[in-house]
Amino acid sequence: PSEQDQLKVKLLSYQFLSAKDDGDFDTAFTFYSDNIKSLTDFKQWKYKLLVFNATAGANLDSTFTRISWYENSPMESLSGVFATVDYSSIYTNVDIACGTLMWHKKVDGNFEIISEHENFIDKSKLFRILVIINLMFFITAPILLI
Repeated sequence: PSEQDQLKVKLLSYQFLSAKDDGDFDTAFTFYSDNIKSLTDFKQWKYKLLVFNATAGANLDSTFTRISWYENSPMESLSGVFATVDYSSIYTNVDIACGTLMWHKKVDGNFEIISEHENFIDKSKLFRILVIINLMFFITAPILLI
């Protein structure tokens, strides 16, 4: 990929994630391909983000952990240049949030999101997981000593 394409994908990813975090859902939705838009109920998508933003709180930091480039990906029906952007974020109430954006470079040189995957664990769920792990350790520890 050209240096310009690399910078463009980073900037677009930042703009997209910022729009979602800031509650600018109309702007965020414009980053998706026409195919994704046609398959997505905007009201449900927006509601899901509203719930996430209310749960997560303010975004404290987002980092792009890896950007990979592909040409004519065999997994996609589209041809051309693709970039996947892996990211992680920290929010006021969410210590673990991550995702992947897959961008496709269109014929006109612009990029569009053709796939998005994201996941998170809020602090209360993380605390419960850690408690369970600790309980499992303390319950099984005497058995390990025998």
